Amino acid sequence: MKKFIGISIAVAFVLTWGVSAKNLKSSFTPKDPFNIKSRLLGSSRIVNGVPATLGQIPEQVYLLGYSDPLGLIEMYACGAIIVRPRWVITAAHCLDVTSSLGTPVASIRLRAGMVNLNNPGSTQQSILVLASGNIYPHPNYNSDTLENDIGLIRATSLLVSQFNLNGPNVRAANLPSSTLNMANYVGTDLRISGYGLTQTNGNTSTILLTAVIKIISFSSCDQVYAPDGIPSTCFCGQDSTAPISSGCQGDSGGPATIMIGTTRTVVGVVSFGGDTCGTPPQGFTEIAKFITWMNQYINGS
Repeated sequence: MKKFIGISIAVAFVLTWGVSAKNLKSSFTPKDPFNIKSRLLGSSRIVNGVPATLGQIPEQVYLLGYSDPLGLIEMYACGAIIVRPRWVITAAHCLDVTSSLGTPVASIRLRAGMVNLNNPGSTQQSILVLASGNIYPHPNYNSDTLENDIGLIRATSLLVSQFNLNGPNVRAANLPSSTLNMANYVGTDLRISGYGLTQTNGNTSTILLTAVIKIISFSSCDQVYAPDGIPSTCFCGQDSTAPISSGCQGDSGGPATIMIGTTRTVVGVVSFGGDTCGTPPQGFTEIAKFITWMNQYINGS
């Protein structure tokens, strides 16, 4: 069964996998582990990962969703990716949470430039964004099939207008061209990262963890999730060498990166996984398919 990888519960900070209407599980870790979580892919922690170093993944964002506009009542946690000083991308299921959590998100805090949530250091940047008018799940996102599981957030507030990208620890991701075909990268190393669970139904991590898995073919991933299959807007990755590494609850919305030549390129958004972290393939929204859609917002502001 496929599930969202990543909303984590805010009050207790307990992350659990959610079960979607189909077999996908998202990496979303909600506050209510048996409601919204059952639909999302996971939590924000990497299974069998290693701690990231400061500046290693400068596009990584820790996303907290709140039920109030002042950012006081936490509902869930996800990952996100800086793509411009004023824009980040994440999974659509990290923005469209009403059906899973029972209440819409009212505000979102975006934290970047750190690798330790409890000791972020002087390079941390934090922006509290009002959801109204600033979050854009893809208009064709399907919460049952996870098609088009991508969304944009305008990272601006009255106090902070945008991320400062002048330092080495907070940077915009290098994105692929719209013509990139992930089928040509089967077998390539894929780096994933997040603050989610380190094992199924385990504890969340306060340290940014990272791991490397391999891109696998669409057909082999689709067979694993039969009979429902996987979204046409995704690609998959899986580790085959023990100890198995993977994303888990709470990692949804975070970056999946490959090397294209000498350039680190973020090609995927963490989207879904199976019932058990580390075993079935993990699904990623294929960013190249959404470059034109993203630019309609990004280039207009």
